[in-house]
Amino acid sequence: RYNGDLNGGCKTVMESLTRLPSLVHLTLDFSSCKQFNDEGCKSVGQLVNHFSTTLTNLDLNFRQNWNITDGKLHILGDVIRKCSNLAHLTFNFRESGISDTGVGEITCGLSFLSQLILLHLNFDGCFELKDR
Repeated sequence: RYNGDLNGGCKTVMESLTRLPSLVHLTLDFSSCKQFNDEGCKSVGQLVNHFSTTLTNLDLNFRQNWNITDGKLHILGDVIRKCSNLAHLTFNFRESGISDTGVGEITCGLSFLSQLILLHLNFDGCFELKDR
């Protein structure tokens, strides 16, 4: 878990990960990271995109993160649809500011995941979500 400035250490870690030849399992935990914002979401999208052909397991934790806006979540949705070998996918947005629009943005690409066998989406405590 990283709770610092994304312009420093976290960005460096993400750039270092792109040097790996073929990553198949990626877990990123940004829970309670006060500095994580839309730019961080963009960086995560770029990292996942880099491994889109090799990833089989992806676990992204944004629990208690109120700084990501629905407008940038389309980046994750667009990238997820490119992960053709993804078998396990977890998104944890528990107690975050995601709304119905954001949920739509990240789930729009799920139908493209023909290898997906396990999907875990956690929106517990997301008070911006509306019952429909």
